[in-house]
Amino acid sequence: MRNFLALLVVLLGAAGCLPHLEDPPLTATGEAPANWSASSSKSTTTGGEADVKSTTDTSSATSAATCTGTYNGTLTEASTQPTKPPCVVTGTVSVTKVPGTKFRATLAGIQEIGILGLNADVDMSSYFPKLTKVGSLQVSGGGSGQSMQIPYWLTSLGKLSVFNTALVSFNGNTAVVSAETIALSGNNFLTTFNGFPNLTVLTDLQVANNPVLTDFNGFMSVQSLHQLSLDLGPKLTGLGSFSALKTVTFDLTITGSQMQVVGQFPQLTTVASWSMGAMPEVTALNFPSLTSVKSMAMGNMAKLANLDGLGSVAVSGTPMICLAAMPCAALDAWVAQHAPGKTNSGCGATTCKQ
Repeated sequence: MRNFLALLVVLLGAAGCLPHLEDPPLTATGEAPANWSASSSKSTTTGGEADVKSTTDTSSATSAATCTGTYNGTLTEASTQPTKPPCVVTGTVSVTKVPGTKFRATLAGIQEIGILGLNADVDMSSYFPKLTKVGSLQVSGGGSGQSMQIPYWLTSLGKLSVFNTALVSFNGNTAVVSAETIALSGNNFLTTFNGFPNLTVLTDLQVANNPVLTDFNGFMSVQSLHQLSLDLGPKLTGLGSFSALKTVTFDLTITGSQMQVVGQFPQLTTVASWSMGAMPEVTALNFPSLTSVKSMAMGNMAKLANLDGLGSVAVSGTPMICLAAMPCAALDAWVAQHAPGKTNSGCGATTCKQ
């Protein structure tokens, strides 16, 4: 009998009749398990830390997720759920906890949302399997000890705010190429933020009050910003490169980190308002392409003894440069060369090294 079975396996394999990798694992009766779907047995990645495809089985949500029409209003767990999931919600979808069966069925068909309010405990990949566009994604609360991943099929994102969560890491994706605002604040346990490496268009990037943030990256393709405000916190040692950034049209602020060199902006040429400080370990700045700054303020960088890394920048406004480690004669000479006709002011007794 065993010989017969072995021969049968060989013959079936030769005939190409053995199950493919995507075929179901058969039960004793020759049937697929009741909850089995091909998608639940696959796991793929496209490479890169910010674009990991979820392997969560969403078959129970997607099986009846055919959408229809537009919903104008607010959808919550407590709302009366539409008979069929809407394709578009022009108002707000609020998910403050892991959704129940009925609400999950509604979420599973939605393709576009105006404002999505999301608790960080809610896995987007599981509950929004068809969502491709969000006007404003607001993540707040929850997420204790967890990582959050923006699913790879979300390709359009207007605004993103991640605030007051207990997340330990956040990962964007490689599909989003433009956004208006990204804001990150009040995340007391967040250590790593991996953004959107293919993002080329962004208006504002704001980071503040994330006290244990150690790595911040994923913005290497952004070419221009209106505002770049990075209050990076006392633990940060790894700031990813802004290698494509050329202009900041309003305000560049970098404060509060343990970096020794600030030099992640090799192509930055023009800044309207420059503010930098509260970085006690910084010993050097490296902005080789910088040519124009309207106003410049720097201080509270006890180890920074020169401004050689600012290249040939011209400062058109009155500078306020307070560097206790830089000799006064050297600072006066730098101001005379880069801000001719201006007098360094506003620093009090700690303007320079006497």
